[in-house]
Amino acid sequence: MHVPLEEDAEAAVLIARRIPVPVLVVRATTPRDTAKAIDRLAGVAAPLDVGLAIDSTSLTPIGSLVHFVESVEAPVGICLDFAAAAMGGRLIDTLEEVAEHLALARLPVEARSTGPRR
Repeated sequence: MHVPLEEDAEAAVLIARRIPVPVLVVRATTPRDTAKAIDRLAGVAAPLDVGLAIDSTSLTPIGSLVHFVESVEAPVGICLDFAAAAMGGRLIDTLEEVAEHLALARLPVEARSTGPRR
């Protein structure tokens, strides 16, 4: 599940009471506001066994995101957007950089089907 921090992220976490949600992906705003939101959400998410991850496109460069994840007290991972990482030509380097904190991956989907034709 993916929600911006400006939205009611706590309500999104509570959806896990009825629908299994393994990871809630949040978009970072400023590092200070994001750290406060993650600390608040962690208290709601932990009893529901919901993990938290920061969208890799919302805090750049990727090294800053890794540093942020390592500096907050609450357990939080990274949701890596493969398309965004590949655009810079650094997909392999980015994977190596975030591997320890990778919680979820967002992969590009082709617009056309590559399945068998009739």
